[in-house]
Amino acid sequence: MGNRKVYRYLATYITSALLILCGTIHANPLASIKAAGMGGACVAYGQDSLTAYFNPATAIMVCTSSDLGLSTCYENRHIDLWNRTGNAQSGEFNTIHNWDFFGQAGLNVRTGCCNEWAFGVQWNNYDLIHNHYGTPIVDFSGGTATAPLGTPLKFENRTEVLSCTTAYHIGWGHTVGVAANCYFSWLSVRGFEKLASSTFSLYPNHVTNKATDYSHGVGVTAGWLGQFFCDDSLTLGFSYSPRVGMTHFDKYIGLLATHSIDIPETFRFGGAWVVAPCLTIAGDAEFRRYSRVRTLSNNFPYSTTGRITTLFGDEYGPGFGWNDQWIARGGFAWQPWQCLVLRAGYRYEQCPIRRSGKEATALNITTIDVVQNYATCGFTYCYCPCFDISFFGEYGVIDQRVGKLPEIDEGTQFVGGDIKYRAYTVSLGVGCGWNY
Repeated sequence: MGNRKVYRYLATYITSALLILCGTIHANPLASIKAAGMGGACVAYGQDSLTAYFNPATAIMVCTSSDLGLSTCYENRHIDLWNRTGNAQSGEFNTIHNWDFFGQAGLNVRTGCCNEWAFGVQWNNYDLIHNHYGTPIVDFSGGTATAPLGTPLKFENRTEVLSCTTAYHIGWGHTVGVAANCYFSWLSVRGFEKLASSTFSLYPNHVTNKATDYSHGVGVTAGWLGQFFCDDSLTLGFSYSPRVGMTHFDKYIGLLATHSIDIPETFRFGGAWVVAPCLTIAGDAEFRRYSRVRTLSNNFPYSTTGRITTLFGDEYGPGFGWNDQWIARGGFAWQPWQCLVLRAGYRYEQCPIRRSGKEATALNITTIDVVQNYATCGFTYCYCPCFDISFFGEYGVIDQRVGKLPEIDEGTQFVGGDIKYRAYTVSLGVGCGWNY
């Protein structure tokens, strides 16, 4: 009993501290350390207190517990420019500062006369775009500037989410849940000096080199969980999150189409099958509707005479040219011994950058979001009935997407050509959990 009290107090204080300080750390882009080992599958298979953000109803599958996680991700990204006229800049440009660290925390409490209620709080990462080039790309930074000529391009946008979840088991194997989500977003942009003029932007003094700006928004997620067959061996789950309107990034209203980067409407479907007492297979499908977020989905509007037709900062101005995105996750958890769980999985993230209308992809020089296939593995070791340690590893297979740079201002400012985005990622993470 003495050890349990020590674990309980440690978990409470550490969880509270991490929830306060997590803004300076950053959270795992996947659901949790345990779910990450299975490719991220968690909509119908709640393994800890952290996955309730993705489907609040899964909180009913988790006992009263708290979890902490820390992971690191290495992302190698670069672009190639070629087939350019005159003395226009060509070559390969690599990103630097490719390491990022992530933290996460969660708490889940089961209560009620039959433990039919679950309440929780989670801090997770929603998204991270972080590209910092080592050398300038003069098509963007080689003009009259608000910073020294030839500033290397940097684009960093990270979004964290704090969720408060409630789930209720209504009986007959069915559970419903709801979460209130508070999103916090940071944006920093450098190296777009060439766009900081009235030729290209409605607000030329709010395009680039304005330090870090902040945005926030509030949304909800509703979820359902159902268990089927006489032994409850099959579990199905569904959750829905409507689009979340984020406040404006006031320092960068001259760059973003709607002055903000909204959270897209999201649908999630999942299933889990207990094949044997020691083996569970789970899989998810997720759909993100980027087409209703203009900053992400707008094309790069320009005419055949080489003139930009709608300026940056306009509602219909240049965006990232993203399509709607499908994500598939799947994996298994095998428990060969009572104290050990082994996991492996796969995740497919459809590249949102368009294949048709390749000029629409020009701004993805800041995102390079092209990796589609991820292989994952992990394990959990139960040190004692109330404490466990988990680990996961992930490799994002190198992938690429080819696009075009549009010729703007009759080729005097931006020279056309071909562009190729390439990237791969490696991630590692460790976490611990306490059961009460």
